[in-house]
Amino acid sequence: MKLTQRNTLILIAAIVFLLIICVAMIVVFTSSDRLSLPLQAEPDPCSSENIAEQARHVGEMVHHFEDIKFVAIHTNKEQLVAPILQMQEIRYDVVDLELPYCMDNLEKASINYMNSVIIYMTHHMAGMDSESVRFEFLTSEELLNIYKEEYALATGMEYLQPTSMPTPSE
Repeated sequence: MKLTQRNTLILIAAIVFLLIICVAMIVVFTSSDRLSLPLQAEPDPCSSENIAEQARHVGEMVHHFEDIKFVAIHTNKEQLVAPILQMQEIRYDVVDLELPYCMDNLEKASINYMNSVIIYMTHHMAGMDSESVRFEFLTSEELLNIYKEEYALATGMEYLQPTSMPTPSE
């Protein structure tokens, strides 16, 4: 096929037309709206601000659990079913939280503490010997201290290690 001057001009015009369309598309897809908006990365769930906020949410749930525990401690054995069920519900809520990996220790500490309280309350309600229940209670207090330490780490608060209470024989 022999290129004539007319064919050459048509070919050049087609190439120029395609270039203009390409440039126009580039301008449209990188136009002012897209360039003026800063690119927003996903917020880091493990940043100190986000951890503190999520830890406070867990803390509110544990505080609510503690309120029910306080009432349960002062409730007759025969009437402990309702407070125990309420404590279990809060524990399930903590289990269902979708917390980032960096909050695993706080989540586990809160759940372990809640489990231990529910267990000793249930054993107390069932009439288990008082020495076993006392041991489980003391274990739950140790787990509460572990939770408090994890909470302090997550929120940036100071954690003061509790001192042991002297027993009457000391």
